[in-house]
Amino acid sequence: MSCSKIRKISILPLLTIALISCSKTKQSLMCVCPKGAPALSFYNVNFEEIEFRSEPTLVLSELQKNDFDMVVFDSINGLKSCVKNKANYALAKLITGGNFYLVGIDVKPLSDGSYPLPKSDDIVVSFGQNLIPDLVYSKLCSDFWHIENNAHYVNSVNDALAVLKSGRYSGGNANYVFIAEPALTAALNDKTCETYGKVNIVKNIRSEWKIYSGQDGLAQAGIFVNKSSYEKRKDELHKYIVNVENAIETAINDPLSVKHDMDSKLSLNEQIEKYGFNSNTVLQVQSDNRNGFGLVGKNESIDVNKFLEYLGQSPIPEDYFIEV
Repeated sequence: MSCSKIRKISILPLLTIALISCSKTKQSLMCVCPKGAPALSFYNVNFEEIEFRSEPTLVLSELQKNDFDMVVFDSINGLKSCVKNKANYALAKLITGGNFYLVGIDVKPLSDGSYPLPKSDDIVVSFGQNLIPDLVYSKLCSDFWHIENNAHYVNSVNDALAVLKSGRYSGGNANYVFIAEPALTAALNDKTCETYGKVNIVKNIRSEWKIYSGQDGLAQAGIFVNKSSYEKRKDELHKYIVNVENAIETAINDPLSVKHDMDSKLSLNEQIEKYGFNSNTVLQVQSDNRNGFGLVGKNESIDVNKFLEYLGQSPIPEDYFIEV
């Protein structure tokens, strides 16, 4: 048998293996994210690489499993859950830094054009008692504005929105509402609201927190990375998160292009079903450098443990932070 024949016989199995290997598609990275403001950071991610869920508890539960390469959740509650349950996830990046506002209903402006903070006899309606945004509001009241936090609490941001639209709470008038975007813009633009034309922004909570603490925002939603995935697919995770960072920059600086991208893929109703909002809302809330969704830009810095220190809470061990 000639050398050439031996060479052909020995190479054929190798070629077969190579062709089989090439035919296999590499499994995509998978991320799970709550619908709402955090979902905007993923508007340009392939649908097969992201799953959006409307119920936050169903997202939080994924931090106790190993089914996803990434989980997006409220950073503080997610970190506390990871520590408590010794989860295999670590926080890699904050993507939202606060989209909360204190607004007044039919409140008269001061001589300088600003609006006064609530007085002790004003009715202030808020939501999420003792959750992080509420703790931030309470801290600003006591240590920065030097007023009493006398808020009356409803169950959810949708309930707060209903109060803002009607101007009524528990049979009387509401004077102030603590509210989040994009619910605020929905109320401001709804001509059928009883409060239409009477609502004014008193304080941007993120801006006030920045003046008070020196940080660029609140520690809100973040991307948690599966540590096992990090060991095996670090480069892919890095590219995924860089893509998210680029999406955030576009959503902050060029919301019209985000609208065009979303409209090219889904109808407005399909967008609401997928993300919890549609492209019209993005354009309204993000235009004029408002960044109403509260996204965290590349040049912004929020130290989670410093944030917790300001709120009088214990720091998170460094094992639960990761740089991708």
